[in-house]
Order: sequence, then C-alpha cells, then structure tokens
Amino acid sequence: MYDLTEQATFKYDFKRYMFEKKHIMLLYDALEDYRYVSSRFIADGLQTNDCCIMATDEYSHDQVLKDLRQLGINHEKHLEDGSLILINVQEHYSAGKGFDPEETLTGWQEFTTQSINKGYDNVRAVGEATFAIGGEGLDKKLIYYENIINEKLFPHYPFMSLCVYNKNSYSNDVLKAAIQSHPMMVYGTEVYKHNIYFVPPGIYFGESEDKSEIDRLLTNVKTNNSLVQHIVKHEEKISTIFNNANDAFFIHSPILEECGFIEVNDVACEMLGYSRSELLQMKVTDISANTDKELEIQFEAFANRKQYLFETEVISKQGHFIPVEISSSTFKLDNKTLVFSAARDLSAQKKAEVDYKTAINATDDGIWDYNLHTGEFKYSERWAEMLGYKQREVPAFGCFFDNNIHPADREKFDTAFKDCLSGKEDKYELEIRLKTKDGSYKWIYTRGRIIEWDKSGQAVRILGAHTDITTRVSMEQAMVQTEKMMSIGGLAAGMAHEINNPLAGILGHAQNLKKRLFGTMPANLKCAEECDVSLDKIQNYLTGRDIPKMLQGIQESGNRAAKIVSNMLSFSRKSDKQYGCYNLVDLLDNTLDLASNDYNLEKHYDFRKIKIIRDYETDIPDIYCDGNEIQQVFLNLLKNGAEAMSGKKYANESPQFTCRAKKDSEAVVIEIEDNGPGMDDETRARIFEPFYTTKEVGKGTGLGLSVSYFIITSHHNGIIEVESTPGEWTRFTTRIPLERAVR
Repeated sequence: MYDLTEQATFKYDFKRYMFEKKHIMLLYDALEDYRYVSSRFIADGLQTNDCCIMATDEYSHDQVLKDLRQLGINHEKHLEDGSLILINVQEHYSAGKGFDPEETLTGWQEFTTQSINKGYDNVRAVGEATFAIGGEGLDKKLIYYENIINEKLFPHYPFMSLCVYNKNSYSNDVLKAAIQSHPMMVYGTEVYKHNIYFVPPGIYFGESEDKSEIDRLLTNVKTNNSLVQHIVKHEEKISTIFNNANDAFFIHSPILEECGFIEVNDVACEMLGYSRSELLQMKVTDISANTDKELEIQFEAFANRKQYLFETEVISKQGHFIPVEISSSTFKLDNKTLVFSAARDLSAQKKAEVDYKTAINATDDGIWDYNLHTGEFKYSERWAEMLGYKQREVPAFGCFFDNNIHPADREKFDTAFKDCLSGKEDKYELEIRLKTKDGSYKWIYTRGRIIEWDKSGQAVRILGAHTDITTRVSMEQAMVQTEKMMSIGGLAAGMAHEINNPLAGILGHAQNLKKRLFGTMPANLKCAEECDVSLDKIQNYLTGRDIPKMLQGIQESGNRAAKIVSNMLSFSRKSDKQYGCYNLVDLLDNTLDLASNDYNLEKHYDFRKIKIIRDYETDIPDIYCDGNEIQQVFLNLLKNGAEAMSGKKYANESPQFTCRAKKDSEAVVIEIEDNGPGMDDETRARIFEPFYTTKEVGKGTGLGLSVSYFIITSHHNGIIEVESTPGEWTRFTTRIPLERAVR
C-alpha cells in the first residue's frame, strides 16, 4: 500500500505498474480523491505524448480544466490539437441507451489504432459509469464490459483506463464484481499494486458459471495461501537479518514527544545492556547523551529529510557513554511515518584514533595526507599547531602549506615535489621555510611519499611529515655567525692595534702644531724673535689661510677614528670592573627613559612620540652583568628601531615598541620589537657584521650592533638574535644565561 500524495510514489510506483496493469480501478469516498488521482493520471499522459479522454459527470468539465491548469497543463492547446477530449457521461450514453459493451470495445480498438497512427504513444481513458447506477441490467453490462476489455483490449492495444467508482453509489455486488475485474486498485489516494481478488479473463469466461466461480475461489485460495507463505518467509528472513546484523537497530516515532521505541534488535540490547522488554518501555531521550537542543535539531532533521547521518553518544544501563554513528531514515507503516535508525558502535574506532594521535604526537612531527584528485587535505593536530593554527582554522581542501612557502624556497620545493609526482624520485625531503599564522617563518624539514596511484599510473595520494627545525637552524646560524663575528672581531682588534700607534702620532702632532703655531708660549716668542719675524703676523697669515680650521678638522677626524678603534678593541677585551647585580627589567626601563630624551631634527624622529608597550613577566631574577654595557645594547637597539620607524609611512597605526621580559629554564629573555619597515633576509644575515650599515655614508659607523653583539655573546656568554618580516616588524631577542643569575 502506497500513498499517492507522496510525489515519489506517483512518479515511480504508480506510473510503473500503471503501464504494466493498464486496467486500474479508482474507488473513492470523497470527490477530492477522485479529482486528485484522475487529474494527475491525465496530466501525466499529456506530458508524455498520450491521447487522453476524460468522461465528466460529478467531476465537472470546469473542475477538470481548473485542476489541469494548477498542474501546469495548457489545456487550451491540448483541447485544440485533440490530445485532450472531454465528454459528458450522461449525454454520451443517454440514460444507457447508447451503451453496448461490444460496440464500446470495438470503438476503443478503432480509436486507439487511429491515435497511434496520428503519432500518439498511448490512449488513456478516465471516467465513472454513473449511467449504470439504477439502470435495469446496466450493472451487468458494465461488469461484462470490464472483463471483456481485459481479454480483447488491454493485451493487444496501447490503452490504459482508470475506471472510477463511488463507494457509496453502487451496490455491494457491483463493487465486488468491479474489484474482481481490475488487476490494480487505488482507494482514495492509496495504491494497491497487486489486487489478489482479481479474476483473469481466462477464468471469468470459463466453460460454466459454476465451474468458473469454483475456479475463481480456488485461484484466490491458492494466491492468498502463496502470499501468506511468502509473507511469513519474508518476515522470518527480515527477522533473521534484523537480529543478526552487526549494528544496533531501533524503530521509533519521528516526533520528539512520542519517541518511544517500537522495535529493537538483539545488538541494540547487547550494546546498551537492557533487555528487549526494557527498551520497548523506554524512549530515545532515555539513552541519548545529547542536550535538549541537540535532540530538537535531530528530530527536525527526521521531519525534513529522508535520510540523516550523524555521530553522537548513547548511555548504557551501566552509565557508560558509547560513541556511535547513526544512520536514520523515515518509512511508512500502515500509513504512519516511523524512523529506522542503525547505530554503529565507534568505541574501537575512537580508541584507535586516540592511540594513533598519541603515537603521532609522541613523535613531535606533523603528519599530513593530500589527495591530488579531490583536493582533500588531512593533517594532525601537531601539524597545525606547528604553524600556530588550531585544526579548525586550516581549510580541509587544497594543499595549505603549498601557499605559505617562503619565496626563496619555492623553486627547490616545486622541483622536488614534481620529481616525486612524476616518478623520477620515490620520495622527496628538504628543508624549507613556511609562514606561520603570525606572519613569521619557521624552518621545516618536510618529506613526502606517494602512497596511491590510479589505473593510468598517475599519483592520487601523497603522505608526508613535517618536523620543526627552527631551533636547530637558528643554532647553526648562530654558530656560523659567532665564528664569523669572532674572526672579524679578531681581525678588527688586530687592525685597531696597528692603526692605534700612527693615529696617536697624528693626533699628537696635530696638537703640537696647534700649540706651536697659535700658542703664546715663551719658546714660540723666542724662536720668532731669533728669526726676526712677528709671531702675530705669522698667526694672522695662518688664520687667513684657514690653517686653524684644518687643524681642528684633523683633530675631529682623528678623535672619531680613535673612537672606532676603541670600539674595535672592545671586541677582544673583557673587563669585570663594572660588573654587578642588575635586574634587566630595571635596566631596560632606565634605557627607555634615557632614550625618551633623544630628539634630533637631523634624525627626523622624536622618541617621545613612539608608543611603548611593556609586557613583563613577574619574578625576573637579577643577573650578574655589566649594567652600563647592557644599557648600551638596549640603547643601540632602541635608537636603531626608532630611526628605522621614522622612515616608514603609517596608515592605520603609529610607531610602536613592544618590550618583553621573560625567563625560561635557561635564560632571562629580553625582546625589543618595533613595527617599522623590517628587513630582508640578506640584511638580517649581515646586521651584526662590523661596518655593515644600511644608512647613508657618514650617518653611521656600522659598529653599534656589532658592539652589542660582542657585549652579549663574548662579555656575557649570551645570545642575541634578530627576526623580521619585511614591511611589518623587526624583533631583537637577547638571552642572558641564568647561570649568571644572582640567587
């Protein structure tokens, strides 16, 4: 039994069996059911190149056209071209005088032949034989007609008929005979595809009426018995499948307030620890671990979807929470909508997933799996965490890290990846830089291998792993930089010693020249008198020729060179004369106060207008260090940052320093970060080299950061590093070992 109001029922079941059975009885109580079924029967025919004839009576001419119009049928077109023919039953059969079964049969045969010749696929006829109601002998003619067309019309002609009977207008004998003459029935809007009471024409037109009646009864008995046996076997088979399945089965109402279990299988009882009788007294809400809101959403899905798949948890009799995957679908039983749910226990799968994640996380590697055909990208939690993301923040499609490779590493990665995909190499592995969520880059050791190919040999899936090697690379770079700086420092110190002696001579002689030419010492006056010259006139001449300015220039240049030599010599000297116990936070704050007084029109910046953000941890221990030298380092970093920020144009922000102080298990860490123009990799790699500067000639010696580097690394056994993103920020990090902490 199927409800024709379900669109799928009419489209698939009714239409399919309509073409097979051809002769259909529509039994109705309400005119609305007559109109609903017959209008759709005719509309479907007009949409599929059939010629349709509708006999109107109680279902009037105007009502037919109205219903067809609501179904999207252009009835005027079909009436005009003859594909739709409407006749009035009473007028056509004129109180029954015009009805003759044999003539009517012949008429349908001829009409069908003509229609097929005109290009139609089938002929469809709909109507109710109201002319036979109350007419003497007409009911017998009608039943004879219903049976003779079973024998001589439907098997041989593309003809279908929907014969309409009002249940309240015909006698029981007529209705019984009519039911026996139709292989398919519709009652109201419910479809009965197999009419077990149908009497085939071969039996109906048997040798004698008594024998035919007995044969019909025997046939019905056999048919019913066969159907019952089939149903019993079918039920036994269904019961066996139902109770021996691997999943837990539940049947319940789709209405949350009425969600009691109607049936459950043995697996459901075993999973939850209840007996069948106990579960049949319970509701879905009794075993669900979901909130009321989540249950409302699930039951709304039952009402709006044919099928619904979701994961949840159910609660066993012992109070255990069991993870399950539930596949639910709605179906109809005795015209009542129910929900069939199959629950699969995911406990073992979830445990395996946890074990797998534990094993993966234990390696500290990030695992990824990329499907080249679908674009699906899977990854472990550690993989996302490595780049500063949470799992939900990384797209599930597209090779995410492919778009975040450092431009300098792009070519070597593409080459290695393509060689792997083409089969030239069975795997790839290399070290690259990947952009993190905050815009900085991390060094990653990446490797991958093809694990799946299609039939043509093309790569389908590639599995890989990432290892964060930023610390290792930074240490290697620091070691190289330290060795390089030590070498340069030794060279610089040696050069400084060599330069120092002649420089001292230059400055000494310049001083002596100034004294002997422009001083009024007795020796000067005596020598001038002995030479018979005027000392005043000699001095006037020298002044006129700008000799004093020249001597002053020699002295200033010499002093500047002497300062450079002094800085160079500091590379190789250590002194404990000013060492003491200092708190680096206090030193940094003192330096910020000192720097705030730095305003120079030539430098085009005012330190007081730079925003300072302090982010200090508490309980930072004192460190045994040279306070003056540490402040010199901080001041160099702050002045360099201020000068750099003065050259950047800000749109939605202003110059800003972020100063951080923290400690880890090994060191006290000070970070000074600016939001200036940043620096590229080449500049970052050379920033601590002596005499390296990005400033114009004459505006910097290139020794400030070099001196800072040696103060931290050589004098305090610490580390100073720089990180930067061009156009965005630069961060200098100094680390002073805790072994120098004052305890």
